[in-house]
Amino acid sequence: MLIVYRIFFVLFIIISSPYLFIKALWGKHGITERLGFIPKRNSQGRLFWFHAASVGELKILSSVIPELLKLIPTLEIAISTSTATGKRRARELFGERALIFLQPLEINSIILRTIENLQPEKLILVETEIWPLLITVASEYGVEVDIINARLSAKSFRFYKWLKPLLKKVMGRFHFVFAQTQTDADRFKELGSLNPQAVGN
Repeated sequence: MLIVYRIFFVLFIIISSPYLFIKALWGKHGITERLGFIPKRNSQGRLFWFHAASVGELKILSSVIPELLKLIPTLEIAISTSTATGKRRARELFGERALIFLQPLEINSIILRTIENLQPEKLILVETEIWPLLITVASEYGVEVDIINARLSAKSFRFYKWLKPLLKKVMGRFHFVFAQTQTDADRFKELGSLNPQAVGN
């Protein structure tokens, strides 16, 4: 089933590539970041990679990351977002304290390039950011994959349940699932996550 997902996404990229090329010519749309070309880290220190879709998820990180840095002052932070608006907001919130870039495309080689450049210890997703190839490639590379403030609405749960044959193995790759409510935790567990915990918002 993951092969079908890969094929679908590659076809999407092929179909949309003329549009992406035109955007790239204008230069302000982060195409190189989407392709995994981000600065390669020189440091050998610990790095956590957070992925937040946009402004709402970044608000959560604005509380989480400062507390984390109190515990691990030398920790390096990378943050990817799905939107240019999110990227701008991340820069406002974290400035030079974090490496901030746009989410890589859901293609194995691109995700792998991003991971090799970052060398993260953890990939931490926020809320409902479930990207099967990102999760799979990171996990297979040896990166611990977690999701925080995890939630699944009834509508999303019905959709993901329909995709359970595809998602079960993916969901089982999460090391930690910290859910907003017990209902959310139960939904993640039904989809294949191991021991999700309800910890509140």
